[in-house]
Amino acid sequence: MHRVDYAGTAFLTDSRIAHALFEYARVLAAVGQADVVRVPGVDEDDLLREYELIIGPSSQMITHEIVHPQVELPVAATLQDLAARSAQRLPELEATDLRQFTSGERQDDWLSDGRAE
Repeated sequence: MHRVDYAGTAFLTDSRIAHALFEYARVLAAVGQADVVRVPGVDEDDLLREYELIIGPSSQMITHEIVHPQVELPVAATLQDLAARSAQRLPELEATDLRQFTSGERQDDWLSDGRAE
């Protein structure tokens, strides 16, 4: 699980969702756009919530791994949604990039290799 701090609030979400959310924010920054996304998470009372975030080139998010009992979240659907949004805005992403994106793995180099510039 990861804690995501954004716009004065914080929530917990699956680590794969947190990584994919950051990757999508990187895509939006690369193309100079913003978008509203919904991601599942857990609030400070351990209640399952859906969080709506507007992210774009100047978004400021912080995330870090925490020890928390795993909560069942719709991970696959969320990862697919974020990957589809990325592909729509940055079509030159290769299929392998999108497969890695939907796996929720951290990909620190795929936007810095010159394809998004």
